[in-house]
Amino acid sequence: GKGLSAAGIPVGEVPHIFDWLAVHVYDEPKDSNLQQFFTTNHAYKGFRCPLIESSDDTKGGYVPDFTNRYFTEDISLGLCGYKGLAEIVGVE
Repeated sequence: GKGLSAAGIPVGEVPHIFDWLAVHVYDEPKDSNLQQFFTTNHAYKGFRCPLIESSDDTKGGYVPDFTNRYFTEDISLGLCGYKGLAEIVGVE
């Protein structure tokens, strides 16, 4: 909060990642925490990076499926926003 205030960003308008994800998106109890949220939330149960078979016949194997919702929505709408805020306030 202090870094955001120093950068001129009203802290009251930027929710903590836990409040946004757990309380507002998934209705997690307010006495929970991020570790509990990610380890007990059914939305993340068994989550693995989405992969598809490689089209490269010489190598075979699997590659990330960049068309998956994890890449097209979760990273761009969640992680990138918080990364941008961290950069603004100088978090390394």
